Amino acid sequence: MPDECYCTVVILNFNKRDLLRRSLDALRGVTALPYRVDVIVVDNGSTDGSPDVVREAFPSVRLVVNPHNLGSAQGRNTGLRLAKGEFVLFLDDSTTISPDQLDRLIQIARAHPEAGMLTAMKVDSGGTPLYGYHVPSPSTLGFAFFLVNELSLIEIARAVKRLLRWGAPVPHETRDLVEIPYIGGGIMFCRSQALREVGPMDDRIFIYGEDFDWCYRFRRRGWKILYAPQVHVLAGFGINATRAKRASLVALHSRRYLFQKYVGRRYLAFYAVIALVGLLPKLINYLVKGIRGRGAQDISTWLWLRRAVLCIVGLEPPPGPPIATGRRHAS
Repeated sequence: MPDECYCTVVILNFNKRDLLRRSLDALRGVTALPYRVDVIVVDNGSTDGSPDVVREAFPSVRLVVNPHNLGSAQGRNTGLRLAKGEFVLFLDDSTTISPDQLDRLIQIARAHPEAGMLTAMKVDSGGTPLYGYHVPSPSTLGFAFFLVNELSLIEIARAVKRLLRWGAPVPHETRDLVEIPYIGGGIMFCRSQALREVGPMDDRIFIYGEDFDWCYRFRRRGWKILYAPQVHVLAGFGINATRAKRASLVALHSRRYLFQKYVGRRYLAFYAVIALVGLLPKLINYLVKGIRGRGAQDISTWLWLRRAVLCIVGLEPPPGPPIATGRRHAS
């Protein structure tokens, strides 16, 4: 990954034509920055005409079209192999960054050479932060991490804090820069030197967890991950808890794989007990949504439960791409 240019922006797209256009429109102004910025769009087999929009309206953008949806990790790795420069910025197709905010990220990264990865504050179109009522989570991919995630403890704690209005509904950090253990894949600003040491994403994870795995590997190599709340990006989606049942099955497969990777196959029986217990709050959530008429286009709750149990005990192969709801998408 030679330093032939200053920064490469890699946008992963899957059937988000209009949001992709918005993101690329915002990046037109990078030509005014005092250094070179290259833009790569990796299209993960879209069927909504997204590649045609890039070809016709953004001829300076390098376009890579995958034959089908390869997932988040493989899609981003495709762009990573083509990226050059001192930094690589990975964006979801629903995330928009302006040239001035990109410039701020670059300046912060240059001032903090210990940072292997940085992220920015995600806001909606009105400038309101999308992530509030912060609840701490385990900082390693050990047993505690999976206990918290399988039992939905963070989602439950956030719901309680929102209901009782505990704490300010804004990002919890008060300093200009905060070191954090993990960042989501919507915006990941990476130092190329760190990427060379850590390597690409684990492409055995289709989606949901590939970003946690990558961040953990960064930190194990001694690189810091910094959150820069003074940098704002416009994001299209909010909190992960809104994901559909199909998507939750993909996430479950990913967590089971990560458990094997970091805790070990010998402890899978313990994982199965925790994960089976953890189905209860999820089941209640989906039943309540069903009563309210939400998720009508999703799979049935009982089919979800059956497939989830089979996944936990290792009797169901990983499912295909989920319907895009809640978190970023299946790209």
